[in-house]
Amino acid sequence: IIVLTSFLVTLFSQTNNSQYGQWHKEATRLYDLEEPTEQTDSTALALFLKVAEMAGSTDKELAIDCCIKAGNIHQGYRRFDDANKLYHYALYLNNQFVKSNSVKYEAFLYLGSSLYFSNVIDSAQHYFEAASAIAINNPGDKHLPEQDRLYNSLGAIYYESANFQQAKNYFEKALLVTSPSIDE
Repeated sequence: IIVLTSFLVTLFSQTNNSQYGQWHKEATRLYDLEEPTEQTDSTALALFLKVAEMAGSTDKELAIDCCIKAGNIHQGYRRFDDANKLYHYALYLNNQFVKSNSVKYEAFLYLGSSLYFSNVIDSAQHYFEAASAIAINNPGDKHLPEQDRLYNSLGAIYYESANFQQAKNYFEKALLVTSPSIDE
């Protein structure tokens, strides 16, 4: 009975892992579309949330990835509170189980962006500065996306608060990390 139970648990676990692996793959495909629609985003969001829920107890890294991408979809539709909850949950999972600086960086970056567009500028600055500290302590880390966006956002915040020298410093940093192949 013990052997049979072990076998069934293993089989069920593999089936679930396979199922949510397929859902994650489809959600990622939809998320990465060149021209997403409201329908493709809605489907990707539902799949990411389902995978995050299922994977949360067994595959924390996958759950974190799903939370961040689902948060980005919410942010794209200006549902900032929903996005922020998912970014905070990704941070919680990371802090408790994974402890990845690149996860912290992404969550801080997207939280900062969400709060900036919600006009909560002080909190946005806090999260952008936290992401910047991670980027500074990990120079050349290819796993830290959108550093140009990060530094440009900090430049804008400092410019809006009339701290022109600090704004200039961040705008120059943004130029340094911007790929030469990107349009002006």
